[in-house]
Amino acid sequence: MKFITTSLAVATASILLISTSCKKSSSSPSCKLVTVTDQYNSSTNTISISYNNDGKISTIQGAGSSSFTKIFTYSGNLMMITTSNGSSVTATDSVVFNSDGLISYSMRKDASNNKSVYIYTYSGTQLLKSTYQYNAGAITTTTYTFTNGDLTGSSDGTNTAVYTY
Repeated sequence: MKFITTSLAVATASILLISTSCKKSSSSPSCKLVTVTDQYNSSTNTISISYNNDGKISTIQGAGSSSFTKIFTYSGNLMMITTSNGSSVTATDSVVFNSDGLISYSMRKDASNNKSVYIYTYSGTQLLKSTYQYNAGAITTTTYTFTNGDLTGSSDGTNTAVYTY
């Protein structure tokens, strides 16, 4: 599923998904991921994660070949993420969750004011389609196919992916 295409954003999304539990057999909500070491070729980053009193991520800090800080704030069904590299803000993300706690809308605005917007449509908790638009340009729609509850395909009209388990 393509939510965000940059590797840093993918790492953040992975942390968000992984941080809710340590392993499948654990039912403890107190199990939190606090450090990730990301090595790619000769580059190494150490990513540290801290949580607020509600158990939600409050900061993610990267140190190493790509230093950054992400600060998370929450209000109702809205999550805001401010990303900086030292003293400069490099991006802001706005993420809106639907009543099922799934992402329904996200927008990223970078330091040059470029905007990436994603909108997600579900049937219950199953993703049906996503749309992507960059700087009010053409809209790309991706549809998703599920078989017995498993994601088995996606297509944006140009590219098709098949997932097997």
